Amino acid sequence: MKELRPGALVADRYRVEARIGEGAHGSVYRAIDQRTGGRVAIKHLHASQRASAIGVQRFEREAKYLLALDHPKIVRALDFGYEGGVPYLACELLDGL
Repeated sequence: MKELRPGALVADRYRVEARIGEGAHGSVYRAIDQRTGGRVAIKHLHASQRASAIGVQRFEREAKYLLALDHPKIVRALDFGYEGGVPYLACELLDGL
């Protein structure tokens, strides 16, 4: 999984609609959860970060911490896993921020 494209299916669950953001470490995509019908944000590491063990470890640590947190002022993490050897993080999608 290099770059996610509209229509791509992540983890046999999240159908990508569009890329909505990009940063130094990865891209964020708007997707539909095929199980619930809800919209989610999928964070996906850039290839440069995937090539670095430190980049992958940082992403895994972020996912672990977000999944453990529950606070109304923090985006809620929903799922973490690997698709084609690439880590992804699914979070609630907050529109308009």
